[in-house]
Amino acid sequence: YRVIEVLAGGGSALVEWRLETGRTHQ
Repeated sequence: YRVIEVLAGGGSALVEWRLETGRTHQ
């Protein structure tokens, strides 16, 4: 279950990072 928690945390972080980069690119 630890892996799932790590993936969930990393996934949310990646989503936020993608949104940030997407806004700057646009």
